[in-house]
Amino acid sequence: MEELSIDIKGRGDVKGIFLKQIAKSEKAYVYERTDSEGNNDGYETFRRKINKKFGCESYPGSKSFGIWAWCFNSIDKAMAKFDYINNKYEK
Repeated sequence: MEELSIDIKGRGDVKGIFLKQIAKSEKAYVYERTDSEGNNDGYETFRRKINKKFGCESYPGSKSFGIWAWCFNSIDKAMAKFDYINNKYEK
């Protein structure tokens, strides 16, 4: 199965945004967002989702935020959600 990349260049809704994986578990991810100039643009925390049809992990689309993906302004809040996901959800 293909896992999400450590570094992701935004496309579509997140064009111009670069994402770097800063935490990973069997249940969740945290990515740091930076703009094209390298400035911090927040953090994304989301549940790990496997796309069985394509045999890969899925990055959340814009409609997923607030459901199984969340955006935060601080690393502390992003990591708190990451910890919550790891303690609550089954894989």
